[in-house]
Amino acid sequence: MGDVGCMLIGIIYRNMKIIKTLLLSLLGLFLPAITLAGRGEGTGLFAGLIGLFIFVIYFVFIGGFIILGILGTVVWVWMLVDCAKREFKNENDKLLWILVIVLAGVVGAIVYYFVVKKQSNKKVVKKPRSKKVAKKRSSRKK
Repeated sequence: MGDVGCMLIGIIYRNMKIIKTLLLSLLGLFLPAITLAGRGEGTGLFAGLIGLFIFVIYFVFIGGFIILGILGTVVWVWMLVDCAKREFKNENDKLLWILVIVLAGVVGAIVYYFVVKKQSNKKVVKKPRSKKVAKKRSSRKK
């Protein structure tokens, strides 16, 4: 997940000008509402600020769900690709995990991550020694 996180941070950093422009444009949408609400008899500005607050909270709420949906899709695809590339002891295990990930969606991907991927990352995989290294070590023992 570290590589994906770094990739997302890189995308955000490269598009920082666009993000700033978008945020300033949204602020430009809110300013007329505050100005017009302030022409009332004293409570208009307060009502305008409350309306603005509710509007901003609404967009943050919707934006949060959009971000969660995008991240969930990224995790789902990542686990599906990992499962398809991984070699299992039994070919039926691979088919079963692919079905779990596809049918259960993000929840299946998260279960796969903790049950299969994280467990296999804990095991230390030793690389087989080359014949030269084996010969050198065997000659030292004599």
